[in-house]
Amino acid sequence: MTTLPDNLQNMPHIPDDVILSVHIPKAAGISLWQMFQRAFPEGLADVYPDRDPWRNIVDKVEVIHGHFDLHEYLPIARTPRVITFLREPLSRAVSHFYFWLEPPTPNSPAIDHPLYIKHFVEQEPDLERFLLEPGMANLVSSFLKPFDRPEQFWFVGFQEHFAEDVRCLQRLLHLPEVPLPMHNKGERKSRTKIEIAPHVKEQFYEIHAEDKRLYDAMLAFRERSVARYKSSTAAPEDYENLRTQYDQLTLAHDEVLNSLSWRLTSPLRQLRKAIATKK
Repeated sequence: MTTLPDNLQNMPHIPDDVILSVHIPKAAGISLWQMFQRAFPEGLADVYPDRDPWRNIVDKVEVIHGHFDLHEYLPIARTPRVITFLREPLSRAVSHFYFWLEPPTPNSPAIDHPLYIKHFVEQEPDLERFLLEPGMANLVSSFLKPFDRPEQFWFVGFQEHFAEDVRCLQRLLHLPEVPLPMHNKGERKSRTKIEIAPHVKEQFYEIHAEDKRLYDAMLAFRERSVARYKSSTAAPEDYENLRTQYDQLTLAHDEVLNSLSWRLTSPLRQLRKAIATKK
């Protein structure tokens, strides 16, 4: 039997297809939170260290968004729609450094974080030393375990393609296509051209090999999907979306969810029937 985290013990009703939106630090998660806040004002659980995630829930949870480990939340629903946005690992780490370089707010969890204390309190901050910190190794992968392949996710976006990917996500969720500004404290500094020594880059990617592999695989999947979509003239957009969801559900059922004893029979049957009518 899975033991749920403390902040899940008193959760309200959660549907089988709840959205699990994992906010990777410094990957546009605040912008997504604002989108969910507008779209699901009474069904958004925002999971952050300084908040009660259930405070605004009226009836049932529709979206769980925040800094949480995916493996802890997967057992709460049978067929959750897992969403995340990624960012090139080195760029993300640089942004993380400048985010922590700014004075934290009084309630910020960074104040008590041992790596914040180590790099920004006990010694003079140094970007290259921070980038090679073993304690930060493969941070992104640790958030997303046990998922590590594109077909396991319902949607993966990229900060480098933020506007386009947000529009795609809004269409899939049947939300108004409203442009979202990116909110990232310290982003202006991290976008400034920063010279990082080649040997530091090489060591960084060695330390973060799992994150680099994950990012490259996800980005390649996105590029193939975009190319297929642009080259297709036979299928309308709605059918393409349906087909994609069917393919992802099938693969997830066969390769991942079935191993966790989850049931996808009913949604797969419905999607098969809907696709059959299009042929």
